[in-house]
Amino acid sequence: MTPQLQSEIDRLIEAGDEKALEAFVVEHFSEFPENIQQKLFATLYADAVGANDPKKIIQGIQLEGIEALEEIEKVRTSLQSNKPAH
Repeated sequence: MTPQLQSEIDRLIEAGDEKALEAFVVEHFSEFPENIQQKLFATLYADAVGANDPKKIIQGIQLEGIEALEEIEKVRTSLQSNKPAH
């Protein structure tokens, strides 16, 4: 791997820009050593398959729903504690 390639990867990692890092890796895939290409391919493939896994999609929706319900409960509790006494 060239120093320029490594430098750009390090910069993108430090910036925390996962989309840009993924795009960079795909664009410069052929510049990586073969053993790294194999690992990158396996990782990108697993991510693509996992992103389309119905169970993971449902799990994500369920987690978002739970988080929303927790926020609603916090608001409800807050509103009830602020009610004037009758």
